[in-house]
Amino acid sequence: RGQLNDLMSTLYETESRYIRCVKPNNDQMPNKFEAPLVVEQLRYSGVFEAVKIRKQGYPFRLTHRQFAFRYRCINQGHNYRASTRDDEAVCREVLKTARQDFSDVAIGKTRVLYRAKEHKILKLLRNLALESIVPVCQKVIRGGIHREYARRIEKATAGLRHAMKVGNDIDLMDEKIRAVEGIIGPLYKVFPKAKPVNLDKAKAHRVKLKIWKDLEATFERLTKVNNPSQSQLDELENAVAEASDNLDIPRTDRQNKLFELARRQVIYMQIKINEEHLDKNGAKYRDLRAFRGLRDPKEYAKKKVIPLGRGKLEEGMCSWAKTKIPTALTRIQDKALDKIATQSHLALLSYMGDKKNPNPEEMGARFVNNGVQHSELRDEIFAQLIKQTTNNPNPASAERGWDLLSVVVSSFVPSEDFANFVKMHFRSAPGDMPQQLTSAYHTTKYGEKPTSGPSAGALTGMISSFKSNKERSRFSTMPSR
Repeated sequence: RGQLNDLMSTLYETESRYIRCVKPNNDQMPNKFEAPLVVEQLRYSGVFEAVKIRKQGYPFRLTHRQFAFRYRCINQGHNYRASTRDDEAVCREVLKTARQDFSDVAIGKTRVLYRAKEHKILKLLRNLALESIVPVCQKVIRGGIHREYARRIEKATAGLRHAMKVGNDIDLMDEKIRAVEGIIGPLYKVFPKAKPVNLDKAKAHRVKLKIWKDLEATFERLTKVNNPSQSQLDELENAVAEASDNLDIPRTDRQNKLFELARRQVIYMQIKINEEHLDKNGAKYRDLRAFRGLRDPKEYAKKKVIPLGRGKLEEGMCSWAKTKIPTALTRIQDKALDKIATQSHLALLSYMGDKKNPNPEEMGARFVNNGVQHSELRDEIFAQLIKQTTNNPNPASAERGWDLLSVVVSSFVPSEDFANFVKMHFRSAPGDMPQQLTSAYHTTKYGEKPTSGPSAGALTGMISSFKSNKERSRFSTMPSR
């Protein structure tokens, strides 16, 4: 009995709802509707009678608050005197102010009751009011949305502008670009085509910064290489070339420092790899006849006016001789340059003491200046020096030849095709000169180029300064970080 009382108490606390199921057909099949069967069920269950009774009463029943909230808008422009807290008074003022007959509307203690006639009028008035109110609301809301979007766009634009002003910080640029979507938020869906005016420019700038970011990583890795391979040299040379083509892009101090370090590292790698190449394959560069730019020995010998002795001249083309050469050692086709070449050789013989001359220093300076003034003769100048310092029986003559070679290599360098032959000849120099000549070659090739050749008076001083310098070229040592 106690349990039954508990059950009844629970039922009394609930709001009962009567649910009547209507069968659409007697075959229990889906998508089959038999209208007579449904009407019969509704009629016999009393649904129609209940609806009829409900129509005779007040089918529309809203609480005071619901009615006031829903229909106070029908009196446009009216300032309600009733307190917003007094919902019943607001309801009475709504009905009283409206220019319609709402005498059949009943206002109870908790609800407003009315029939279909009044409901249709109230609904019509509300719709008419909304037609004028809703556009105003839309205007205000849209204006607010646009202003909020403009504020967010300006905030995102300012962030991108700051990153662009900094210019060289790709991490900051990435942060500001990523922040754009977060700042604008869901408004991106409302205005899919609108975006910060500098967003595309920032993204394009970010692509440029990425170039230097990648180059920085390459420089960081390859500038630590002490024993480079050819592939590493090629990679670094390409990176330095790419960096040189993109110097208009803002860079960090770190990137600038690594770029300068990479440029020096390229030189170091070139020197290192070339030295290893000469160590392994130097034999093929020791014979001057292997140089493709050298004149054919038979052609060289034929330039001698008197046929007698042409065979000996052909055989000794690349060795010391005390007589002037009949034509240039290298393949110079221009007759004027060929004449300068033979005169240069005479000046070389005069400086070395193989030919008597009252002003040997002047002859030596003339020899060097011919190479300074005529770049086409530079391989020829080096070839003549190699010739005169090869198998030279006179130690004094050979010494002056090596001395003049030090001045020449401090003034200009040979072509890339002839360079290895010259470098291998350096290795046959006496004493400390092999390293000194190599260092002078690197300094002249990679350092600041002399603007003019030496004078006769400066020649002796240049030779003395060269001999006293025992330090290696800064280009032949790995650049310090």
